[in-house]
Amino acid sequence: MEILSKKLTNLDLPNFTWGPYLVSAGSHEFSSVDLSTKILGRALFSLYPRLSFGDLCSIFYKFKDKHPDQVSSFWKIYNYHYNEHLDEIASALLRAPHKFQEYVASKKWKPRDLQPLKRLGKNDNSSHFLSLFSELSLSYSQSIQCLEWCVDFMNLGRSDIILDLLTKNKDTSAQVYSKLYKMAHPATSTEDSKRDLLAKQISLPPYVRSSWIRSGDKTYLKLECNLAQKSHIQKLQNHLINQSNMIEGLFHEEP
Repeated sequence: MEILSKKLTNLDLPNFTWGPYLVSAGSHEFSSVDLSTKILGRALFSLYPRLSFGDLCSIFYKFKDKHPDQVSSFWKIYNYHYNEHLDEIASALLRAPHKFQEYVASKKWKPRDLQPLKRLGKNDNSSHFLSLFSELSLSYSQSIQCLEWCVDFMNLGRSDIILDLLTKNKDTSAQVYSKLYKMAHPATSTEDSKRDLLAKQISLPPYVRSSWIRSGDKTYLKLECNLAQKSHIQKLQNHLINQSNMIEGLFHEEP
């Protein structure tokens, strides 16, 4: 009997089967339950209603050719409209390394988030790139944006630069994101550098450091303080008031 997915396991329940498939692996202490009277998608949904798109793709691959009559209902039950576009996205994901498939499932990415895979196509470095990409520890939105940037650069013939960036162990995931942002927005990065230089020129007490910071699409003035005395607070306030025009200038005409 073929297992639909090794992830579908619940030892507090019996084995659940559907035709030739083990839908959910359970305890052998119980008699198996045959769900073949239901359509496959409904049988699966009754046990695992919150599977991610990545998880569904790996299951879909197991039965789509042998049971094409089950395909449309399978996706519909999980609130996806099956069409050529979704099939292309699922196929692109299934061609990717298993490590990347697991990454997508853990991030709970949706079909629209995987659009760059179609543009990546059959790039000679795609498998290696996706394996390296899977090592990034970024937020949901940052990881999606990073994939967009990386694929765009690789399609422009800059695969070596992207692979080199992802391979450098000295860079944290946040640093990789920052470098990709600067590559994608060179004009904005130049402006940020100018503002950081101006931020460091603000006259402040010696126990305060100032810098201009970008985080994703947002920028802000960062003040790092080491306040050892109560009087330091009043001195800092006085400096900020005296430097108010210069500080306001940092926020003028934000790019």
